[in-house]
Amino acid sequence: MPENHASVNAWITESQLKNIISPVELTIGRDPWPDLNVDTVFTANTTHIMQPQEVQQMMELVASNLPVNGVFCQYGPMNVNGDYTSESNRKFDQKIKDEGFGGIRSIEELINWGKEMTLIERIPMPSNNFLLVWKGSKLPNTEAP
Repeated sequence: MPENHASVNAWITESQLKNIISPVELTIGRDPWPDLNVDTVFTANTTHIMQPQEVQQMMELVASNLPVNGVFCQYGPMNVNGDYTSESNRKFDQKIKDEGFGGIRSIEELINWGKEMTLIERIPMPSNNFLLVWKGSKLPNTEAP
């Protein structure tokens, strides 16, 4: 979210790493894929906020633009085999759906939507979240000059 970009940019500056770019705002269904040469994409706490068709579109968009062996890291609450990982996630899912958000997605659903990538790690995180690490497995889309 743009309101978090200043703090992320501060971390990037503090790291003194030269291979990290500033966050990019991308609204699925509105914005085209940014014209950037990147081999890693990170998203946090997005798939449960987005509507299911937007999540599917995001997975397909990342997969079609991630280079071979590029990395996509995806953090947030997720279901496993369609089941909640905790009672608190079940309650949270109902709350956000009542507010009009899409709800917690199943990892298996994400795998189906991101079939042009390979899920290489599923790391349990605090607060019943996961970090999914995907590897790009197809050449990115290129347009003819």
